[in-house]
Amino acid sequence: ALWMLQAAYPPGEVVRRIDTGRRVEPLPGEAILFYRSFTPGELVETVSRDEVLPAGITRFVVEERVLNVRYPLELLAEGDSAARNAELGTFVEGAWRRNRVRRYTEPVVLFE
Repeated sequence: ALWMLQAAYPPGEVVRRIDTGRRVEPLPGEAILFYRSFTPGELVETVSRDEVLPAGITRFVVEERVLNVRYPLELLAEGDSAARNAELGTFVEGAWRRNRVRRYTEPVVLFE
């Protein structure tokens, strides 16, 4: 049903996502769709069934999320967890020593 609703979006039109707590009045010709919330458990169940939800209907706020780490994902899956954690720790310490880690306490907008 979610995919059918998304398929009904007018082709070529701009779709904007808004924060759920923000009150917005649609302009003439616009509509606001409210999707239900998903728990992390529901998302895990969905993914474990090899299902995919339409883009933009799930959103989780992750405090202090880390971007642009550029650490090979395959290294996170190899060997035992203690060795993986030690290697990741060494990587992070090296980035810190080379002054390659920045933390912003104010909101940041990122263009990719």
